[in-house]
Amino acid sequence: GDTCDVTCDVADFFSPYGPQRATCMIGTIGEAAEDQCCVDLAMCSEHVCEGGGLLLKGDADDLYCPDSNSTSCTDDLCCEPDPSTCRAFSGACPQGQARVTDLSTPGSTAVQCCAPPVPCGDFQCLPPYEPAVDRLCAGDAASTCTPDTCCGFNPGTCLAVQCDEGSSKIPDNATSASSGGACCLPHAACA
Repeated sequence: GDTCDVTCDVADFFSPYGPQRATCMIGTIGEAAEDQCCVDLAMCSEHVCEGGGLLLKGDADDLYCPDSNSTSCTDDLCCEPDPSTCRAFSGACPQGQARVTDLSTPGSTAVQCCAPPVPCGDFQCLPPYEPAVDRLCAGDAASTCTPDTCCGFNPGTCLAVQCDEGSSKIPDNATSASSGGACCLPHAACA
């Protein structure tokens, strides 16, 4: 067939990114070109908001997604915070508290939308790191606990020692920092 380059009508092929041009192969060029080259874009009204505390924008019936497949619709494009949930909370949390992890939690105040962070507790660390049980996670759910926050070196070993710029840490990570051996070795001098 012949190649056509058709400028589609806004109603047929439009998105927030600007009017789209569709190029396609058709058997004939004429009045049927637009029907064959242009497709209806998916609408935000077809989207299901996936993030907690989100609902479709009020004008979802008028918002077009990037292409004809509804999977091209996204939360960022089609959804907005539900004012009845902590997703919409924009205030500051009291010292020692963090915003609740579950943003679908009903509420609009710091009392409802802030909570103390959970302790690292039994967070599983990979060797040679060890759990830092006295630390707190970033939020009120175990999912906010991370190795960076909850894991550290045993303070009694060389792993926890910081060497001066002119020396290097010994490669034996199990050596005790309190033993007679030094944890840091001076760099060899150039001959």
